[in-house]
Amino acid sequence: MLLRCSETRAGKGLAFAVVALLLLGIGVSCLPAAQRTGEPSLPARFGQVLPDVPLLGYLLFQQRDQPLQIRWSPSEGKEGATQTSVISVEDFSVYLPSLEDGMTVGARAVFGSEQDATTAERLLREQGVSSVRVGNKDLNLWFLREGATVYLVVGKGRPAEGLKAAFQERRFAAFREKFPQVWRSMLLLPRNSPRPVLAAGFLDVSEEALRQMVAQMDEGADRTAVERLGPFLRQINVRHVVLGAYADGIPVVEQGTDLRASLQERGASFLAVFDSNVAGFLLSRGLGMAVGPLGLRQVDFEGSTAYSYPVPNATVLLKTEGSTLFLAGAFDEVAARYLLRSGTKAN
Repeated sequence: MLLRCSETRAGKGLAFAVVALLLLGIGVSCLPAAQRTGEPSLPARFGQVLPDVPLLGYLLFQQRDQPLQIRWSPSEGKEGATQTSVISVEDFSVYLPSLEDGMTVGARAVFGSEQDATTAERLLREQGVSSVRVGNKDLNLWFLREGATVYLVVGKGRPAEGLKAAFQERRFAAFREKFPQVWRSMLLLPRNSPRPVLAAGFLDVSEEALRQMVAQMDEGADRTAVERLGPFLRQINVRHVVLGAYADGIPVVEQGTDLRASLQERGASFLAVFDSNVAGFLLSRGLGMAVGPLGLRQVDFEGSTAYSYPVPNATVLLKTEGSTLFLAGAFDEVAARYLLRSGTKAN
């Protein structure tokens, strides 16, 4: 599978990963506080390498059967640019630290070989990539290669410097020890999914974290989703959301690509688990009160109440179970219901 990218697309891809997690996190989902035995289906390297700094979010992409093939084309007019190169990436992690000093994002790419990582480093230097455009802002880009791994930091200020120091000094932490509460929510993700697991991660959606995220949105940006869901999330005291995304591989992204059709072709789906700090009956009542403001519709789910969110040619379902809220989405209703069932019941 080939993914074409250029100097500008690399920055857009990084920004897209963070925005996608935020939008899915802000989508509202529902699951129980029931204890679950066994390990959830996660990417093989999930949570193995986390920079030991405060994080608001983390997302790991990893295809199960083969590395992602990236076709990197030199930008037109760049002196010294080489011919198109094809490099393989085994997994790609995105880290979202504190946003108090402005937008900052960290990333870690593990390439198929040290030669591929060296090629990526050379291409970045050849093309003079020193900044990445995120929204309407040009942010500083820093990168470091270590063997077959390349670390990147986009942004400036204390969070950016903290990430750089952690990467340079190899100060890493294991996910389960660093985020024990989040890990307990991860255990509610399915052990078996309709398609191979493609990505997994979490996002802090506490009131302070959302305030920081909204402050970094560009002027004129559509804040409708945040404005609608912010009061609801505060009412039910949601602390974090965890996410599992499933598909038959990462879609090929090129100019003119119909991303929605590509996702649908690969059977893309997701399950998000929101951890609330209120009693189960209050959470259920809060979701019921949000039906009008959020445009939800009540539906039957195996003899109990669930809600659907209107999305053209797709199914998005919400349900509470105990003090947990679940959101399942898929192009196929059967897959969406399967994921919701896997969260709210033993799987």
